[in-house]
Parts: sequence; structure tokens; C-alpha cells
Amino acid sequence: MGHYGFLFFAALLKNTIEKRREARNLNSTSVVASVDIVASSLLGIIMWWIKDGTEYSAEYIADQITLMYRRRYL
Repeated sequence: MGHYGFLFFAALLKNTIEKRREARNLNSTSVVASVDIVASSLLGIIMWWIKDGTEYSAEYIADQITLMYRRRYL
């Protein structure tokens, strides 16, 4: 994935997080983490998984991410 692919994927993650927050009416609260920080952490996990952690299934990684964020911050 080239530089532009990386930027596109990061923007896609941010957009998805923002839309989920809007749907859950979380944008107006001060309890949520920064969209940039959440998107960057997700991107970091995915990059690590692709590079070093592919012994784990996609389902396992998705479950772990869900446990981390528990739908409250996304």
C-alpha cells in the first residue's frame, strides 16, 4: 500500500469513527477520545497485524479491538 493508500485508509477510518459517533450522538460529549488518536491506534494495530501478527485470525483481531473500545469510543 503506497503513501496515498495509507492516507486514504487513515481518512476512511476517521470518517467511519465520526459517522458511528454521530449515529450514537457521542460527538457532543467530552468523554470520547480524539478521532485522530482512535484512528491512529486502529491503524497501528492493523499495520502490526499485517507485518508481524498474522498468526492471529482477522476475527481474533476484530474481537480484540472490540474489547479495547467496547463501542463507547467508536
